[in-house]
Amino acid sequence: MDKSWIDVEDIHSQEYITGFRKFLEFATKNWTDKSKIYCSCIRCRNRYLRSVRDVNDHCLFEGFHKPYKNWVYHGEAYASLQENQNDQFVIHSDSGDDTVGMLEDAMGIHIDRVDENQTSGDPRDQLPKPNEETIRFLKLLENAEK
Repeated sequence: MDKSWIDVEDIHSQEYITGFRKFLEFATKNWTDKSKIYCSCIRCRNRYLRSVRDVNDHCLFEGFHKPYKNWVYHGEAYASLQENQNDQFVIHSDSGDDTVGMLEDAMGIHIDRVDENQTSGDPRDQLPKPNEETIRFLKLLENAEK
């Protein structure tokens, strides 16, 4: 599947929106619970299960988490065990299930998931600064929740 849309800077472009819609279709097709999936926006970074509508809104208003190109939290399989450059082992599951996610949900915890392409350091340093439209939207959302 073409993932070049992830690197498109203009999240309001037709290329980005079309690519994201295909991702959403893939994610819901490959997930057991069709009502909630992991949110891949730049804020949530696959840490939280959200409704498909919320994931849609987050990714179209906030943007998609650019390092997330191997969609393992949405049903895409990958290799078994690799050693990365820092001599740390990363365990990969090719089964397509989300046992870790189910355990996190059962225990009421959510662990930050690390993407292979993500660099070390403070993850907030990697996030782009929100534009004025996004800031206004977040303030409206915050006020609506009060």
